[in-house]
Amino acid sequence: MILCPNRLIEKLLPSTLEIQWGWNFAYKVSQTDNRYTLIISLIFVTLYIRLPIYGSNWLNEMRAWGVYWYSSSLWFQWDEHTKGFDAPWHWKHVRHQVMYPEGLRYPKKESWDKTDGRLIEQHPYTYVRKNGKVQHRVAVVSVDEREWRWRCFTWLPWPNKIERCIEVDFNDEVGEESGSWKGGTVGCGYVMLPNDSMESALRRMEKDRKF
Repeated sequence: MILCPNRLIEKLLPSTLEIQWGWNFAYKVSQTDNRYTLIISLIFVTLYIRLPIYGSNWLNEMRAWGVYWYSSSLWFQWDEHTKGFDAPWHWKHVRHQVMYPEGLRYPKKESWDKTDGRLIEQHPYTYVRKNGKVQHRVAVVSVDEREWRWRCFTWLPWPNKIERCIEVDFNDEVGEESGSWKGGTVGCGYVMLPNDSMESALRRMEKDRKF
């Protein structure tokens, strides 16, 4: 029998040690199910070392002590207390505008309310369920645009991230769960491509998206 490298490593390692590959940053001790584990990240390799120490956490809640990186933030944890610091390049939402006949503007009402004069189109929409049943719906489509900038540099126009989407409301439930207690989809969003119109984005969603 020929073992692949990962399987070979597992055979050679003691049962108190596990290895995970991939970038990570964590130096902490955690307690789960009354057992303590030491977590050490070495750039692209993380070691999980089960310590011969047992606690009395009768609630079986996860507790930890140390520092780690998660969701573009540096976190410090001491037992049940945590404090996080966002990285300067953490994305922060700065703008949400809606397409009106005269162009992009901030919503006059709540963003989900389409009765404020925004540009709207209605198009037929067809969805084919796995059982072959065809659903014919009317899709009410509008356009939203959102912008994010780096948290510490929101006053600069760049770097930024802009996403324009169609917002779709159906006149009846759509999808595999239609008519069940779970219910189908009555509305959704879909990212537009640079040269998309409302209808071309809707047709691409009609072709690719499953509910």
